Amino acid sequence: MTFAAGALFIAAGLGVLAHRFRSSRTGLVGLAVTWVGMVLVPVSSVAEAYVRPLMGHEGYHAFEEAAVGFSSVAGIATLLGPVLLAAVALRRRLLPPLVSIALVGMTTGLLVSPALPAEGYGVIPGTVVFGLGVAAAGRLSREPA
Repeated sequence: MTFAAGALFIAAGLGVLAHRFRSSRTGLVGLAVTWVGMVLVPVSSVAEAYVRPLMGHEGYHAFEEAAVGFSSVAGIATLLGPVLLAAVALRRRLLPPLVSIALVGMTTGLLVSPALPAEGYGVIPGTVVFGLGVAAAGRLSREPA
């Protein structure tokens, strides 16, 4: 549920970045796609926290299969949006390089997690890095670019 709350805070704050990314259609699309991903994270979190314990492993597997369309939209938005933002920020120098690279932390964490001993080893640090990157970008966006 911590991920859900954080995702909603990030979604609520993404509007601050719109002014900084306004000169790039790709940047604005990245913001919109990231917003969609962040708004959908709580749905997955609620299912994980409350539905999974009730259904058991086999039942939840069937639930996940039934929700593949939702999962596809949510997953693609969560992975792609930050990459678009980082690419635009790096190319146009809209944010310091370290902040821009931090925006792909969550994507990197999610992509490397299958190769790690436990999923959380990639997801949790990657999400924290992404959150810090968004916080820094938001703070910097309060000042002129």
